[in-house]
Amino acid sequence: MSKVAVKTVNSGEEAIAHLAELMKSAYDEVRERAYGLFLEKGGGDGHDVEDWLTAEGELLYAPQCAMTEDEHEIRIKTAVPGFAAQALQVNVQPESITIDGYLEAKEERGEGKTLSRKRLLRQIALPARIDPQRVKATLDGEVLEVVARKEVSTVTPVVKESRISQSTAA
Repeated sequence: MSKVAVKTVNSGEEAIAHLAELMKSAYDEVRERAYGLFLEKGGGDGHDVEDWLTAEGELLYAPQCAMTEDEHEIRIKTAVPGFAAQALQVNVQPESITIDGYLEAKEERGEGKTLSRKRLLRQIALPARIDPQRVKATLDGEVLEVVARKEVSTVTPVVKESRISQSTAA
């Protein structure tokens, strides 16, 4: 079992900027690959959507996640086949978790071997607020598990007071 890097994203502005950076990076990678497919086909018109979808399929990986919750913590498990712990990062906010990673592999394409990259990018909205400082992520084989302790509520429970009148108490 290997530890996976966990980064706390402190402010809403920082979170938006970080997510925008991740999305722009993924978009740029897909755009470049789609253009490469366009050129491989001789630059003919009419296949732009097909090239884009093919590029997304080759480069992006958004795995299904299983989430469980109890009164103290939220657990997220997701299959990440081929990803090393060093290639993954978990970005944490009180209300969401983003999993980011790269899988690099050599594959044959056309005239020899090329290096291909698969991008994992998955944002998960949480059902309850968590304490970003109390999140752990581990990779066990091909399964990433994120365990997040729930935020301790600072609100004291309200005790409802009922009065019993003397006429009903007897």
